[in-house]
Amino acid sequence: MRRSLPSITALVVAGARGLGSLRGAEAGEPLDPVARALLPWPLGATLSGLERAAARWPGLVSVSAMASLGLVDHVVLRTLAIDQAVQHASVRGVRQLVILGAGLDARAHRMGCLGETTVFEVDYPSTQAYKQARAAHLPVEAARIERVPIDFEHERLRDGLARSSHDPSVPTCFIWEGVTMYLPRIATASTLADIGAASSSGSSLIVSYLTPEKVTAGSFIGPVADLIFRVLGEPLRGVMSTAELRELLASTGMLLASDSGPLDWARSFGYRRRSLFTLSERIAIATYP
Repeated sequence: MRRSLPSITALVVAGARGLGSLRGAEAGEPLDPVARALLPWPLGATLSGLERAAARWPGLVSVSAMASLGLVDHVVLRTLAIDQAVQHASVRGVRQLVILGAGLDARAHRMGCLGETTVFEVDYPSTQAYKQARAAHLPVEAARIERVPIDFEHERLRDGLARSSHDPSVPTCFIWEGVTMYLPRIATASTLADIGAASSSGSSLIVSYLTPEKVTAGSFIGPVADLIFRVLGEPLRGVMSTAELRELLASTGMLLASDSGPLDWARSFGYRRRSLFTLSERIAIATYP
């Protein structure tokens, strides 16, 4: 992973959100209008060029999204599902949001429901410096953004949170999106333990994880997905079943409240686009009683 820039997957996810937003804008429903501004110049310029070209050739954005073989659809649905969970937490009165491995996450810049919420963005110092420079001109919807720099190779989440203004006695919503599949089990377990230690009654965790199937299009695609992620330098090391995740959560005092996958998200949001395949990534919501 290059520390001078966000990880390759963070760039890919932001790019997919940006492309999904262009397609959504055609229907008056942009997903993440901020994503493009956070991308490095070549990627951001490519999306801007695509937007201009689409004015002349309608359907070009949809064709470009289809060329991702389901990646854009998956990222769009995952983002919608997590956004919905964050909105529910806000309605419950949760006023602290911790985003682990924040990368190019733009929720603090685009979600109006965070107007009374402090957002703690946790990531490598260099990644945060990059994002802070890119986001300097963007409006902030959250009450406040606090960046929590952590060198994950030498520190744990609890170390960073202890240096921040995060109050463990106040209910907190944690987001851990698109990360666990790259971590060995011991790293996932230790981070979950830190989340549990920093959670008071009423706190919740939104975590995505990859099941052993890895993709939903058949076993022949699985090895291809493995190879792609290895070439990107971010191999899939942390697949787990729902039962395994439930056990890990229970060991830290958290209870699995809900669990859903891409087909559930598609039905929930009336998403009718059909993808060639999609990752077998799921979203679990756990609560701290």
